[in-house]
Amino acid sequence: DPWVYQLAPHQRGLNRATATVLIARVLEPRALRGVSLITGVSAGYLEGIHKRQPALRNCPTLTFQMGFRIEDHQIRLQNYAPLFEPNSRNYVYAGAYSANWYPIFRLWMKGLANLNAENAIQNVKFIFIGTRNADLQSIGDMAQELGVQHLIHEWPDRISFLQVQQSLHLSDGALVLGSIEPH
Repeated sequence: DPWVYQLAPHQRGLNRATATVLIARVLEPRALRGVSLITGVSAGYLEGIHKRQPALRNCPTLTFQMGFRIEDHQIRLQNYAPLFEPNSRNYVYAGAYSANWYPIFRLWMKGLANLNAENAIQNVKFIFIGTRNADLQSIGDMAQELGVQHLIHEWPDRISFLQVQQSLHLSDGALVLGSIEPH
């Protein structure tokens, strides 16, 4: 993940987020001094480095998903029960929830509310794992506000990687939501 990023409008001002980005702007050139390869999870992350550090434009780059082995999908935890009901179709979102993603989450939840109002959703649950963010309205509160709390289960705390893998394996599908960031 990039150290230097664009602050969301509500993060601007004298606060921890601003301090973090300012410190990152000071540390990034020092950390990248003398590198011979830059890696990241997406080309979008690396574009920012090249814009801020023109001397590194010719430095080789490599993008890949880090921390994954195909064998991870085969591991089964003996005493782990997934965080959803076995008698419904369950779709799992396991990931972060930040200010840059909030508009997409809210838009998705409004769409879900519209489908719910038309009785178009039957026996489906959406499970959100690891979405705690003290600066934002919780997924559960958003669901309550929009009248879809019966379709949403939020487990705001992070769980282990293998528990996430098993939850995804036992679910009917993964819910993947992005952010308003161009990358």
